[in-house]
Amino acid sequence: MEITILGSGTSTGVPVIGKKTPVNLSTDIKDKRSRSSLLIRSHDTSIIIDTGPDFRLQALQNNIQHLDAILFTHHHYDHISGLGDIKPLLFNRGSRLNCYCNNHTFEELNNRYSYLNLEQNNDDIGVNFILLDSLTKNKADHTLNNTIHIKSIQVDYFNVIHYPDIPLESTAYLINKKILYITDFKYISDNMKPFFSNLDTIIMGAPLPYPHPYHISIPEAVALLKELSPQKAYLTHLADQKFHHELENELPEFIQPAYDNLILNFY
Repeated sequence: MEITILGSGTSTGVPVIGKKTPVNLSTDIKDKRSRSSLLIRSHDTSIIIDTGPDFRLQALQNNIQHLDAILFTHHHYDHISGLGDIKPLLFNRGSRLNCYCNNHTFEELNNRYSYLNLEQNNDDIGVNFILLDSLTKNKADHTLNNTIHIKSIQVDYFNVIHYPDIPLESTAYLINKKILYITDFKYISDNMKPFFSNLDTIIMGAPLPYPHPYHISIPEAVALLKELSPQKAYLTHLADQKFHHELENELPEFIQPAYDNLILNFY
């Protein structure tokens, strides 16, 4: 199985429009951060997590010609606004493309992209929204029995808190019981930690080096990753406060900053 970090940046991307700070002026390709998205490929399966506003270029750069499913973390612009760019992939499929998301995300996607369901009134063209909330077997404990299978890939999903004061939830995804993708969250509950501990790899969103009300900070992410003890970890959803090489030098050895088009292989 192969995982590609399609985009490693926060909502503004890096460089940020109109900002002439050192990171934004960097010529290092690893400091060019498009909006966060992930591609998962096995021998017979291709899955995207989030379709941000840079998805079209990400798909072209990575030769994405077919998808078996899209997983969405939450409904914010930088994670869903490229959904319309999947339209060329919907034709000649023979079936609708399944999109998995929570209820809040579905409401936003269905309102904004309703035409993707209605294309030519053909039942074989368009997308099919599958609500993860309705699949959850144990409503009292969202950490239990939340599993879907997309061809050869097993996906476990978990609700994590993004905006504590609303509260707004984001969805974290555990791939084949070994790779966790978790972004846009402020904290996780203690009863999730056993599921997230001692994994092969964690890809974690941590935009800033200082506290934020709705995102885990880089120091907080480092502390949490030390507690969870994956073999390897990558920080993504990065803002423009730190150069890639700065983060490489500052982070513990088992944690690295992600960058666009980084490919991770799993056997």
